[in-house]
This record gives sequence, structure tokens and C-alpha cells, in this order.
Amino acid sequence: MGTVFTVTACQFTGNTAAKEGGAIYAYGYSNSDYEFVNTLFVGNTAGNGSNDGKGGAVYNWSASDFINCTFVDNLAEDDGAGGQGGGIYNLLYTATITNCIFKNNEDGGGDDESSQIHVGSGTATVTYTALSACDTGAGGFCYDSNDNNVEVSAVFVDSGDHPYQLQGGASNDELIDLGLTSANSTSVDLAQADRKVDHQNWDDDCEQESEEIDMGAYEVECPE
Repeated sequence: MGTVFTVTACQFTGNTAAKEGGAIYAYGYSNSDYEFVNTLFVGNTAGNGSNDGKGGAVYNWSASDFINCTFVDNLAEDDGAGGQGGGIYNLLYTATITNCIFKNNEDGGGDDESSQIHVGSGTATVTYTALSACDTGAGGFCYDSNDNNVEVSAVFVDSGDHPYQLQGGASNDELIDLGLTSANSTSVDLAQADRKVDHQNWDDDCEQESEEIDMGAYEVECPE
């Protein structure tokens, strides 16, 4: 069937669902591909106090791709049995997650790795991604260094029209220029700024000789 639809440069903020998928309920089949690119998920909630939530931001029941997305402060409510997957809850099929940021998403288990991405069944292929909690033990997303995942709490600018842009500088040196550039075919980020910027090789006029990509929905802009 191929890609059902692609969501590019969107923001899902403060949405709620009674049980599953506070912002997105992606339903399909193993060959039905939903794609989310340069997209922000903030403060979404699944569960309502009477029901345990699954997938505070996204309930993924399909073969979906998440490329350069940022998930922050999403919640899967716990009504006793335990909410699961504050960021993403995956069921049956494969979620492919590349160049993303997960920070402080919560469920019934707190804000551990499973609260960022919970695999109920199926698989999650996670690479070049920053998680505020990331297990280094067998099966954890930070177990295999070849996956290029990092356990780091991203530092955002916290101001202006795009408060979830990354701060430049050493505080985010594990996220800046360290995504997989070839995974993203877009030319601009969520703020409509240049998507692929080699921050190590700017000249005085912010010109560059090569392209690199940051993790998350935004690229750190040149400090002109």
C-alpha cells in the first residue's frame, strides 16, 4: 500500500484522548506507512482518570516513520493498571524513529525509557535519537552504540515563537549535527529555517560547505 499520508512541519499541542493516542491514533497494516517529519508533539494526554492511557502523543498501530520529531511532556494517564508510553505506544507493527528527541514524557512507570517509547508488541527501530531516559542494558535503545542513540535531556531555548528549538553550544553537543542527514529529504525545519546546516563549518557570513542535520524538529540557526 505504501505511504498513506505524510505530516510535515506540524505541531500537536495540548490534545487529549480518553484512552489511546492523545494527539495521533495511527491505524493501518504492516504495509501502511504513516510518516511524520519535522513535527512537534507537546503536552498531549491519553487517558482521562477513568481509563489508563496508551500513547500520550501517539498510539501507533501501523508501520510508521518518525523523522526529526520532538516529543516533550506528553502523558499516558495511570488509572491504576498503569498508563503506557507517554511519547509513543507501539502495537503489532514497526515504528521507525530517526533523528528524534524525547524529553520528560511520562506514564504509569514515571519517566523512564518505556515512558518515552513503549513497545507493547511489534518493534521500534530507533536510531540517531536523544532520549531523556535511555537504557544501556540488553534490549535498551542505548545498548548498541551503532544505533547512535544518546541519553541526554535536550536543552531548548524556552522563548519566542518556537520555544522547543535547541539551544546552540555545548549543552546540546550530542544532538547538533549528529543526526542521519540522509533520512530527511526536506529543505526547511518546523520554523521554516534551513533544515541541514553544518554548524562546525560556518564562515563569518553563515555560509557552509557541507550539510549536516540536528536531532529534533528544529535546526539550530546560525547566530548572525
